[in-house]
Amino acid sequence: MLVNHHRTTKTIALVGLESSGKTTLFARLTNYEIGKESNIKGSTYHIKSQTCAYYPQILLIDTPGFRGIDNQYETLLSTLLNFEHLIFVVRGTNFHSEINALRPLIDRWEKSFSIAVTFLDKMSAVSLKQLNFIINKYSLPITLIDGRYDYKRLTPSLLQNTYISLSAKSVLYSTQVDEISPADLCFDKKWIGPILSIIVLFLLFTIPVMSAYLLSSILQPLADKWIVQPFTSYMSNTIPLISALLSGNYGLFSLGVYSFVWAFPVVVLVTISTSLADETGLKDRITDTLDKPMRKIGLNGQDLIPFLTGFGCNVVAVYQTRLCSACTRKQCVSLISFGSACSYQIGATLSIFNTIHRPWLFLPYLIVLTSIGAIHNKIWTKNANQHDPFLKQRRAFLQRPTINGIMFRIKSVLKQFLTQAMPIFFIICFIATLLDSLSLLQLLSMAFKPILQLLNIPIDAATALAFSFIRKDGLLLLNENKGVLLSSLPDSTVFLLVYLGSTLSACFVTLWAIRSELGFKVALSIFGKQIITSIVSTFLFFILFSL
Repeated sequence: MLVNHHRTTKTIALVGLESSGKTTLFARLTNYEIGKESNIKGSTYHIKSQTCAYYPQILLIDTPGFRGIDNQYETLLSTLLNFEHLIFVVRGTNFHSEINALRPLIDRWEKSFSIAVTFLDKMSAVSLKQLNFIINKYSLPITLIDGRYDYKRLTPSLLQNTYISLSAKSVLYSTQVDEISPADLCFDKKWIGPILSIIVLFLLFTIPVMSAYLLSSILQPLADKWIVQPFTSYMSNTIPLISALLSGNYGLFSLGVYSFVWAFPVVVLVTISTSLADETGLKDRITDTLDKPMRKIGLNGQDLIPFLTGFGCNVVAVYQTRLCSACTRKQCVSLISFGSACSYQIGATLSIFNTIHRPWLFLPYLIVLTSIGAIHNKIWTKNANQHDPFLKQRRAFLQRPTINGIMFRIKSVLKQFLTQAMPIFFIICFIATLLDSLSLLQLLSMAFKPILQLLNIPIDAATALAFSFIRKDGLLLLNENKGVLLSSLPDSTVFLLVYLGSTLSACFVTLWAIRSELGFKVALSIFGKQIITSIVSTFLFFILFSL
């Protein structure tokens, strides 16, 4: 039993391949705490740290999935050397192959380490017997993990401080445990698989988004009546600048409540949907199936998850790209910026199309948005077919989801939304208030007049386009005066106007997040390329609609 009477913290890191169960194990051992995120210096890798729930003197580290000796291998290894003990997490169904895949790390690790074996419920009786025989014969510090175990009792054997000699390492590599492969499903069929995956992805997005939209449409009038309007009335008697900052058109409180009402339900419901797909193993099956099509535009199957998250909140999606392959992260962020319609954008778009009594336009709008986004990535990505040679498909087992596993993922996303996305949003509200007070926002709208004149769109729409740079629901300004401007335009012109406002640029909040994650130069590059693609594609649609 591991007992440490010293006050000093012992750091133990969980290391393993992707989808090996590291994060689930981390959640169990920390009693489902989210953990504090930090960056591995010199890389895009991020780690989570949290005190062990049963041994407070132990600090657990959840590391990113190991992909082999790539260009960030040495950086990851140097970071691991700061820890005192490693727990290598491997799937029991693939024990031999995963131990060999982790060999570069094991061979260079000279401190103590142990091994946690997951997915016991998927192992056959024969392979489980083989593994137990090896453990007993060579006295290897291997702990078998099962979700039914009491983790308080399991922790001592898992966190044991046993040194494995070089000869014992050799035994690990030579162990022969029968490998178990997941059953073939419709997702594995050559033609049916991709089509089915796209349908499932569509449902994973549309069901939570539409449900959130219905919920928000009910909550908004209530929030206006009982929260925003009373507060605005109260602030009208205060100093004008303070009133504008808190309850004006772009006020921290007035827009903050509106932001929460429209964004929070989408973020929560989309997160629940994607968490279910993750917990059941469905996500891995879909990403494997769509991996080849995604590589055509310079991405891979795993980049689909941040892209889908962007339909809830672009900022959270940008942060999720930390888990993308190093050679696809910029492209994934670019696709999110262009093609992921955030909750504000979705709400504004549905409202505008409903104003002209054409709500069905949302479906072709969504198809065009994602399709042009894919073409945008294909055009601007050099060596689009190049991929990470260390990123391999690892077919997942389908299993029942657990409430604790889903809650852990939801808490993690909500923490990012509340502590990272919302503060940035408040900063942008402050900037927008200053621009409006100095009449600079109206000046900014002048820049859009030449484009609108060429598209035969009234100049009155310029302010809505300008504000969409700050917030995507700025397009709602088109609904002023009960939508008189929109009602005077053909359906095709309204469609072009909404598309242009959606794609001309990511909102300032998203651009701020991109800058903080990838640097100012990358953010500026993504911004410039997106403007070019948006304007060119808009004029191509204009010509097409004019025929």
